[in-house]
Amino acid sequence: MSNQGVQLEQRGEVWIAALSRPDVLNAIDVAMIERLFELLAAAAAEPALRVLILTGTGRAFSSGRDLRELAAAAATNPQSERASIERLQTLTRRLVQHPKVVCAAVNGLAVGLGAELAVACDVRLAADTASFTFPEAQRGVFFTGGVLHLLPRLVGAGRTAHWLLTGSSVSAEEALRSGLVTCVVPADRLRDEALSFATAVAQAAPQSIDLLKQALRPTRDIDLEAMLTLEADGALSCLNSADALERLRAFVERRERS
Repeated sequence: MSNQGVQLEQRGEVWIAALSRPDVLNAIDVAMIERLFELLAAAAAEPALRVLILTGTGRAFSSGRDLRELAAAAATNPQSERASIERLQTLTRRLVQHPKVVCAAVNGLAVGLGAELAVACDVRLAADTASFTFPEAQRGVFFTGGVLHLLPRLVGAGRTAHWLLTGSSVSAEEALRSGLVTCVVPADRLRDEALSFATAVAQAAPQSIDLLKQALRPTRDIDLEAMLTLEADGALSCLNSADALERLRAFVERRERS
């Protein structure tokens, strides 16, 4: 696996993937996109991995699509951009549908495609220096990372429309109030907070987490009755597993799991 644009740190059940083109605020080029595909495939295939943390290097999470690369491609062969858009949308699908828990630790600027990648993750934590901006309309381009589907389910239709129509910068505190992120911590504590979250997930029952990911997946537009059926099926599936029974016995007996 190459290291182009993304640095990987493996910590047993937790992997930390850092977008790493700090000289251009981690702008996402084609090489970085392909590296993310490789990394997501490797993470999905690693049985010991429980949580993948996606973060940035330097003062940005990601400044978005590499517009110099985009402009050059559009100038030489505009029709080729359709394939690039479809590739980006496949990346969104891989994130949303990934079998492992994916946590975005947003350390700084998250702009355009960078913000969209964070939105596609299961959970978002933010440094107090973080901000989110969706400037596509102001730059004369359009949204390609599924944000028109995903963002309203996180913050509501009204906030989504306001943020996307104006391209205004959303501070970490506003992101917290709106539900886009679940916590805001000082920048120097962000990695520890993300690892604390990952450790808590890793200690949970794998089958329960797998079922929970499926039930919470933002693409599941199902009604209450269908969700209740899904929950019942999942509960019965867990209770029929040896892992769940041991966890329950250990809790009742106030002992460590064997």
